[in-house]
Amino acid sequence: MRLKDKVAIITGVDAAGIGHATALLFAEAGATVVLLGGDAQDGIETITLIRKGGGDALLLNLDIARESDVKQACEDTVRAFGKLDILVNSDAGFVPRASEAGLGGWGRFPTVNAIGNTALMNRYAVEAMKRQDKGAIVNIVTLSGPRPQSAACGATSAALMQMTREMAVDLAPDNIRVNCVCHGDVRSVKSLEKIESPDQSAAGDLLSRTGRPSEVAYAILFLASDEASFITGTNVVVDGGHYGMVKSSFQQRISSRVASFS
Repeated sequence: MRLKDKVAIITGVDAAGIGHATALLFAEAGATVVLLGGDAQDGIETITLIRKGGGDALLLNLDIARESDVKQACEDTVRAFGKLDILVNSDAGFVPRASEAGLGGWGRFPTVNAIGNTALMNRYAVEAMKRQDKGAIVNIVTLSGPRPQSAACGATSAALMQMTREMAVDLAPDNIRVNCVCHGDVRSVKSLEKIESPDQSAAGDLLSRTGRPSEVAYAILFLASDEASFITGTNVVVDGGHYGMVKSSFQQRISSRVASFS
């Protein structure tokens, strides 16, 4: 089993979403799973499925943006299971119509995504990982791309990708790997559903469909496992080819504009 005897914290377990799919996959791979999140019902459903399959799991409800909650959750995990091997930061907020949002809306979004979900979680998880001289952190980022109402999501995603690279440098001496899974349109991701309809969202993907949470979860599983022991500071893109198409189209437009001035 790929994660046999590993203890993993997964934040953000919404019903049938990426965190939910990752928790089920980790449990199937042999990990003990600790779920962190504010939606008790979604967490209970995930825990029930894990235990029905013979896995071990614990649910801790908390405010991911509150430092005392995050610290307590990491301490409770180590107290219950003796260690912490893996952290998956999958929780996320969303600011609809960001161009019209006030300071309160914008402030909550980076507080949850960049500070609570990543910086605070990583700080206290790293304390536990350092004691065993090994660990794996996987940050989950939504690749919104330039699209209507995605300003806040795009800005925070860029920050999280840069944080991943910086943390990989800082934690390499402690044998703690830090990577990022950047996903495109996934049908169950609540934030993307608020941006546009699923039928529209797949129009620019090479595979011409939205992704499934399990398809993102398998990439997370790989980066969290010892199979990725020589991988750190990188971004794995799971988006049906959308990013490559957007980048190519942008480069073509720039080339055309440059040619028009020559």
